Amino acid sequence: GGGGGGGDQTGCSAVRTDCAPDRPTNDSTCHFNMYLRNVIVDHNAEFAGLCGHIDEEVYPDEHRVCLFEQFDRMYDFGTYRFRGDCGNQTMRYLRILNADVFCSENATYSLRTSPTEKVDICHHHGGEQGGCDDLTTTSRVVFSNIPYAQGQAVVNIVQVTFIIALLWISSYLFQKDADRLVIRPLSKMAKLVQGLSHNPLARIEESEGGEYETDFVERALKKFGKLLQIAFGEAGSEIIGKNLGADGDLNPMIAGRKMSAIFGFAIVRNFTDCTECLQEDVMVFVNTIADIVHRAVKENEGAPNKNIGEAFLMAWRLPDGADIGGPIGTIADSALKSFVRACLEVQASEDLRKMTEHPKIQERLPGYRVTMGFGLHVGWAIEGAIGSMLKIDASYLSPNVNMAARLESGTHQFHVDILMSETFYNMLSRDVKSLCRRIDRVTVKGSVQPMSLYTYDVPPCHANNLMELEFDDSVDFWEQFKPRTREGYRVEYAKAVQLYLDGKWGESREIVNKCLAEWPEDGPASVLLDVMQGHDFEAPSNWKGFRELTNK
Repeated sequence: GGGGGGGDQTGCSAVRTDCAPDRPTNDSTCHFNMYLRNVIVDHNAEFAGLCGHIDEEVYPDEHRVCLFEQFDRMYDFGTYRFRGDCGNQTMRYLRILNADVFCSENATYSLRTSPTEKVDICHHHGGEQGGCDDLTTTSRVVFSNIPYAQGQAVVNIVQVTFIIALLWISSYLFQKDADRLVIRPLSKMAKLVQGLSHNPLARIEESEGGEYETDFVERALKKFGKLLQIAFGEAGSEIIGKNLGADGDLNPMIAGRKMSAIFGFAIVRNFTDCTECLQEDVMVFVNTIADIVHRAVKENEGAPNKNIGEAFLMAWRLPDGADIGGPIGTIADSALKSFVRACLEVQASEDLRKMTEHPKIQERLPGYRVTMGFGLHVGWAIEGAIGSMLKIDASYLSPNVNMAARLESGTHQFHVDILMSETFYNMLSRDVKSLCRRIDRVTVKGSVQPMSLYTYDVPPCHANNLMELEFDDSVDFWEQFKPRTREGYRVEYAKAVQLYLDGKWGESREIVNKCLAEWPEDGPASVLLDVMQGHDFEAPSNWKGFRELTNK
């Protein structure tokens, strides 16, 4: 505000402020003016700024005299009016009862109440205390508190900034911990479940050890996923996927799905005798064999499916709509390769050899070593869940699966390790076909369709353990483990079988005898000779080029 104060009141002249000795010392006006001047000069920094040329610490008296002189120039003691800018003063307003002696109330209006820029003091002079507006009983002084308010504002800004920073840091640390301990593990678990719903056979990576509950849950979830994969296998992949990716109740009893695959059955011979002799150890025995067979199949494009005591069912899935009349990639070669490898590893296994040396086994079956029979066939099947809500198995239903089982059973009749159907043989590559030989043409029980049977003469294994039986990936597998029979032998035997099928049994007998002279232990040759000998080497009049296998 501008200058102010005074009003109609009358003061005394400026010369009355010195209270000189020639005037009465009890002149109250003189003393009031001196007091007023001291109060205003002490509280208003403007006057100190006008006397900055005098060093207050060196010349305190001269500095104060200067302050008074500056004040006297701006103040009219006769009317109590201030001619300076009241809005720049620290003491903005002074009223004694109803008289404004320094500036006016207008100078206080620019001071804000929040933040507090004003210090407003009222003094009551006797009587009942009323508000500051009671001019008859109160005196009032108003000071500007702007520097303090500004300082307080800075403090508040710093305080708020600190609190915001503290909250941000706390939030960041909390979010970081929440992300590391909760959100990220839960996201990984959700991603795992989502991945399994899309591809139930996807590889599940191992988790590193952790000390938190979410780490334990994640590891447990991955173990459950692996157990599902092991328990359901490839045939149960759709069951896992549909139930993990769907809401609502668990429903494993979903409709089956038609597919095509190569089916392989493997059986452990003399298993009943081994079970009776080994008792509790038979579990270790059969699981050691299963590990060898399953690994050989898994590493050659196949998938283990079902374990039935001494028998194992394996499958090599074919692409949808595949023509099974000829080779499809190398999948048929891989299926045969896995069974040849399993035969060799079973012979080489030191653990199996130690178990078969059990006294009771050797007493019942002198010289016994683990031998297995393998059957291979290809065709369609229905893949899905078999059982009830109390217990299900994910497997395949099809006459083609039964055919693989009958071929595996037929290995015992023909004294071979591997027996293949004609349909499967046609899927082999040309080079691998040349390593196999046809041994007969038959109809099996439950079928009127004749089929040729083929085998691969697995070579004897001279390794004493699995470490010695090395599979060199740089060398072709079929070169490393060539069939026991030489190529010329297989060519001659093929002639004998063809003559047999054409009904020329006498000519066939001559070639078969030559083969047995070279290899007396040739099971298929011995069986073929026995069949022809049963008819005095004369084909029956109703001979159609095949015979019926009476055994299942």
